[in-house]
Amino acid sequence: MKILAKVFYALMIIPMVSIGVGAVIMLWFNTLIGLKLVVTSFAITVICMLVAFSIDIYQ
Repeated sequence: MKILAKVFYALMIIPMVSIGVGAVIMLWFNTLIGLKLVVTSFAITVICMLVAFSIDIYQ
């Protein structure tokens, strides 16, 4: 179970980077596409965080 929790913690890093990329896209290129990317990445980050924390607590 510890390995699975570490996998979800690692999966949280990818959407966090995507939030930054989405912010850059939102500022310089297209606001709507950047906003969609930021919101989607934030939702994925929250879901992965909740799963990882619940696995940690379950242990």
